[in-house]
Amino acid sequence: MATTNDAQFGTIIVIDATNAAMESAGYVRVENYRWTPPPSVRSDLPRDFTFELQCAHRPDGERVFLPAQGASTALLQGALGGLALLSDRKQLGPEERHSYRVMHFLFQAVQTRREFQRRRFRNSRDLYLRRKSRQADNERTVLPPFLGMSTGGRGSVWSITELMTQGAGTAREIGIPRPTKSQIIQCGLFAAAKRCPLTVPPTGEEGLMRAALFESGNASGIDETARVHIEERICVAIHQHCNDQTNTEFMNWLCGSKSSFLKQVAKQKKMPGGSYPLNTVRDVLLELGWQSFHYVADCFSIQAQVFSRAIPDPLTPNEQLRFDRIFRKHAAFGNLPLLLVHERLPEIKLAFEAYWEIDDETLIPVLHQLLNFYSFMSHERRTADRLGQNVSRAQQSPGGYQIIGTFNEHLGHSAWRKQNHTVDAEEANGADPELD
Repeated sequence: MATTNDAQFGTIIVIDATNAAMESAGYVRVENYRWTPPPSVRSDLPRDFTFELQCAHRPDGERVFLPAQGASTALLQGALGGLALLSDRKQLGPEERHSYRVMHFLFQAVQTRREFQRRRFRNSRDLYLRRKSRQADNERTVLPPFLGMSTGGRGSVWSITELMTQGAGTAREIGIPRPTKSQIIQCGLFAAAKRCPLTVPPTGEEGLMRAALFESGNASGIDETARVHIEERICVAIHQHCNDQTNTEFMNWLCGSKSSFLKQVAKQKKMPGGSYPLNTVRDVLLELGWQSFHYVADCFSIQAQVFSRAIPDPLTPNEQLRFDRIFRKHAAFGNLPLLLVHERLPEIKLAFEAYWEIDDETLIPVLHQLLNFYSFMSHERRTADRLGQNVSRAQQSPGGYQIIGTFNEHLGHSAWRKQNHTVDAEEANGADPELD
């Protein structure tokens, strides 16, 4: 066990953590680097606070740093440590510190909401649309309508079968001899993104990242006065409850399965503005939730910076490049650290690994296209699932219903017309869909 002590950047303890799994992945040695804060910020953190990253040594001698206990834990711990460091270095006042703390809670809360993107595409059935889930008869998959085409619209659109074929070939090329269905889909999407990289202007990068993380509300259409009223109610409610409960009790109150938080905020009749519709409060909460990602990014980025300065042996330029691409804010990702987008990592894993190994900025448009693919597919899958659930409920009702009109994702309902419903023969017989 080695240690380093620095009054400015904190102390790092290096602990051997070599295990069989990491050795089989090709790493020579694995260590955990455990950081404890410098004296100037210890009073602002729990007594036993630490921030820990895993350091994997490659055969070429280079080090790769990854979260030691998962991305979610690293983000929450890093944001907490970063707030203390930020407060110390920028001399934040009580109101500023409180704003960061509220955003820290909202960051956790928004990830529990149904709007947060959690969709995974693990096999070909996840890509297929059953008849009852289609908005139009010619919609058979959730794949983007241009998937497989090259820049300029050349080539043909890939079916699910072609995606899987291309994915299997790409998997073999990069050294995955027996890929899972999920890996084949990821490889296929990677191959498609390389055919048609997406050039996003700087003004569009934040929107791309937001769409990949969760379905947005409609806060832009809310009256400014109403938005201010609702934001104040949310912040006041959080402030009143965050100190008189355990963290578990507080998070259950804020975003648990039985939480009435939105209703409490909406139905304050005697407050300025009076009662507001639940959908309006929801949209403002989602907007604050997105802002919370940037608050957390500020804190986490400074924690990562201080951590890297405290490492016993200074990072080489290549090591620093990899470290910064994972843990520091990056303009190409809407000024978020890539770790903050970790929920989407399965979809961009291959492109990201290529990006951190090679200093090649041309891979960024490939990453952007992968995120664009995922946003489109996740939205299509979610819309189709809602539509299918509505049809299933209608089939179980006495008269049955038929959907007419276009599904509205914001309202969450469709126009209905009473009518006897005939179940599609293919689905009634439980036949396997032909994935082409």
